[in-house]
Amino acid sequence: MNKMSLNRFFTQIYATMAGGLIVSALTVILMLTFFSSFYTFVASHYAITALVFLAVEVFIVVQIARNESNISGLSLPLFVIFAILNGITLSVIISMVSISTIILAFVTTSAAFAGLGLISAVIKKDMTQYNKAFMFILLGIIVMSLLNIWLKLPMLSLAITLASIVVFAFIIVSDNQMIVKRYNAVRSINFNLVVSHALSLYIDFINSFIDIIRLLDRFS
Repeated sequence: MNKMSLNRFFTQIYATMAGGLIVSALTVILMLTFFSSFYTFVASHYAITALVFLAVEVFIVVQIARNESNISGLSLPLFVIFAILNGITLSVIISMVSISTIILAFVTTSAAFAGLGLISAVIKKDMTQYNKAFMFILLGIIVMSLLNIWLKLPMLSLAITLASIVVFAFIIVSDNQMIVKRYNAVRSINFNLVVSHALSLYIDFINSFIDIIRLLDRFS
């Protein structure tokens, strides 16, 4: 495949990410309507379900990363599965807050996401050099979040939420800069590479969205 323009590369990535968000949204709707029995099971066993789904999602992320440079057609189906799993767990969070909170959180996340995308294009600082540090901090946040499912400490929950919002703000900037770096580094671009970057942005968006929901709900 001939090298496409950078704008087209970004467009395909963001369109794929948006497709993943739509899949997750539809999954949430189905969980809260037609699959209410399954939703009840997930909600009543949320801690275990979250751990199992997290393990599967990590596996999917690794597989998609491995497929970046080949022409296999596995990346997109794996991305769809990832979005469905997120939709299932997201349905439990969504069901606990008001529609107005969900709408406000989505608008806020979308605006912040767009703003951080613009920032990534204009700042001269290369944020991708801090990726390992971001990942270590994020891993710590995930571990504390899982522990707090059992501990249920309100102040720890607030600290985790605020820390996660800040970390994902930096990661969003870094991931957008990484798209440009990867575009400049490869001679040709296949759809698996598009899916890989779309997955990274999808993870950024969903986690930021959840954090903002929790923050808004806490002070509503």
